[in-house]
Amino acid sequence: MAFFRNIQRLWGSIVTDTQITLLLENFAVDSLSNYVSAEQRSNGELLKFARQMATAVDYFERSKFIHKKLSIDVCLLTADQTLKVVVFGLSTGLFPKRIYLKDVDRCRLSLSG
Repeated sequence: MAFFRNIQRLWGSIVTDTQITLLLENFAVDSLSNYVSAEQRSNGELLKFARQMATAVDYFERSKFIHKKLSIDVCLLTADQTLKVVVFGLSTGLFPKRIYLKDVDRCRLSLSG
């Protein structure tokens, strides 16, 4: 998947026989979920986030990519309040088809320190 403003960027990957390591863009100031629940936000601000999320979803659709767990919990904010959808799973567009993982959840990266 090519670089897109509202999707977390994958810089690279290392694949061995037993492990997959992903090097991802690091930018998070806060999660969208925490940000919107911390205090009352204006409708304009909420619409800005909804528009950015819709733009990311449109890009996913055009790229024939399915985000299995899309919610505000997988959206992070940058310092300038740009929304970034985090992609935890694997896509055939990112890795060759010969790689098969029985448990994709093993590949998740912890974003909490």
